[in-house]
Amino acid sequence: MGSQAQDSVHIGTRFCTTSGYLGTIRYVGNVNGTQGVWYGVEWDNPDRGKHDGVKDGRRYFTCRVPNAGSFIRPSKSLCFGVSFLTALSAKYVEKMHDTPTQEKIILGSSKGAIAVEAVGFDKVRNRLRALDRLREQPADIRGLDLSANLLASWQSISNIVAELPLLERLVLNTLVTWEEFREVLSFMPGLQVVELGYNRLTSLHTKGLKPIPRIHCLNFDTNELSDWADMAFSLSEFVVLHRLILSSNIIRTIPALKSHPSPLQSVQNLALSMNGLNHWKDVDRLTQWCPKLESLSLAGNPLSEQGETSHYARLFIIAKVPTLLVLDSTIISARERTDSELFYLSFVSKNIPASDEEKCRVHPQWNSLWQKHGKPIEAPPKSSGEDKLSKSLIVINVYHCNLPPNERLDHPGTPTSLKVLSTMKLATFRPKLIKALRLPRTSHVMVFKNGRTRTYPWKQPSR
Repeated sequence: MGSQAQDSVHIGTRFCTTSGYLGTIRYVGNVNGTQGVWYGVEWDNPDRGKHDGVKDGRRYFTCRVPNAGSFIRPSKSLCFGVSFLTALSAKYVEKMHDTPTQEKIILGSSKGAIAVEAVGFDKVRNRLRALDRLREQPADIRGLDLSANLLASWQSISNIVAELPLLERLVLNTLVTWEEFREVLSFMPGLQVVELGYNRLTSLHTKGLKPIPRIHCLNFDTNELSDWADMAFSLSEFVVLHRLILSSNIIRTIPALKSHPSPLQSVQNLALSMNGLNHWKDVDRLTQWCPKLESLSLAGNPLSEQGETSHYARLFIIAKVPTLLVLDSTIISARERTDSELFYLSFVSKNIPASDEEKCRVHPQWNSLWQKHGKPIEAPPKSSGEDKLSKSLIVINVYHCNLPPNERLDHPGTPTSLKVLSTMKLATFRPKLIKALRLPRTSHVMVFKNGRTRTYPWKQPSR
């Protein structure tokens, strides 16, 4: 959309190259040391840029994104958009074929893969050419995608959305600032879902916040947001925000919440995958910021990919966020929650030999979890010359049986020996056993009184 003759190109004009690259004209005129007119452009894709509008020490223009600029010559290969009427004609008006007999028609949705025989198709073309018969039903439009457009001003966008009173979903995956979006928000009274990905947003700071009681989903995928607190308080105006997508940003820490209530207290679905979170305190603090959190995505963060606790990342996250129902798109069953919380209790008891107050300070869920499941038996302190803990351990020989249920095992093979506390609960023993046998985490293990195990789902071994 958008129409511009090349001889009237001015600063702010949007364009597209024949190879599909988008940009904005930031300068029109001469460049020292050369002849003729140049366009100083800022590319939507900064990788195409060579500088920031400075050549030979002189600044010709400024880029919103550093080093996204370059100079190009006026060319017929540059497209400055078409008018709405031209676009409408291109969609509905097709040249007559003058073929009264059969002709092959390629189905557009098949991408050239399906051809059908049609008779008298020129009659259909003739009806479609009558653009004056098209019905005006703007109120029926519920979703609008303005990504990768050539609209040069927000006035044009305002004019469009003002004609769509029932608009519920808006996609602006293009170069747009948060302030520009907020300016046109008032023209969309029914808006509920907003996608602002790939905009290189670094901040959402807004002054004069007023409650917005309708938008329940904001998508900031692939931006450059880094300040969690600044972002959260800037979104406090969205009082019914249920889904917040922050994947592929540069958030490295989540600070403690210092004021109540939380500006994100209504958020139930949060996507934080592919950020820089690397400390378990960040997960603990999520329960302060999002007390109603039910679905969470954290894949691709350092805390779940490195360190000695990386193998238990899912167990830890489940135990740390008691309201969670879905983690990284996988439903948390009641059994998995119980196992995760028991494992977490055992881990804290073993690795934090301190008072309950100290344990609770480092692990905020400690009190609520041991009150729910009971305190794990803590290892007694070692005395000089004698390891009292070792005397409390028993040895269990485990045989991994690849047999169907109820079939007798005559030759058990070599056992795997495990040293455990005699009081250890089966739910705590299970993940320890899975790790020792190097089984998939999703395995279901049955432990029998004779120390033998069976793993499910069982598969008939190949012969």
